[in-house]
Amino acid sequence: MKIILSAALALLLLGCSDDATTQTAKKEISQQAHETAAVVAKSTDEVMQKAKEATSVVSEQVQKVTQKSVAKVKEVSTQVVQKSAKAVEKVAKDIQASTAPTKPALDGQKLFTACAGCHGAHGERKAMGKSQIIKGWQASKVADALHGYKNGTYGGAMKAIMKGQASKLDDAKIEAIAQYISKQ
Repeated sequence: MKIILSAALALLLLGCSDDATTQTAKKEISQQAHETAAVVAKSTDEVMQKAKEATSVVSEQVQKVTQKSVAKVKEVSTQVVQKSAKAVEKVAKDIQASTAPTKPALDGQKLFTACAGCHGAHGERKAMGKSQIIKGWQASKVADALHGYKNGTYGGAMKAIMKGQASKLDDAKIEAIAQYISKQ
């Protein structure tokens, strides 16, 4: 730009003189100005081409980084959604469990009243003078005996009577009676 201004200034100053030297100098300066303008134009074109190439490279890199970022965001989002779904499911189960109606605990003492006629109020008697005294038996022994009576695999002389009594009991009732007898 300085060269062009210098050339223009020289032409202006020399323009007032009409001699041959001045005319030659004007032509040379004009030619140099055209050559300089051509070099500047060519340089400008090269800079513009390199800028376009750089822009293209940067654009491709930005596109790759964007695609990777989008993929990572999708992956992380999927993981977050899955973890959130599991957490919501767990909370829902916890809420359901905490609000579900619970069965009242069975009262082993009340259930044992049907047995007390033969075994005594606390299992302290031999039933009909033939069975063992069951007071103080471990809960597991009582439960095993009652299950055995129920399915016909346990018992002696009183097996038939006890099968009828035990068949009325479900697992929860057997457990409640067994716990009660074990504590007597």
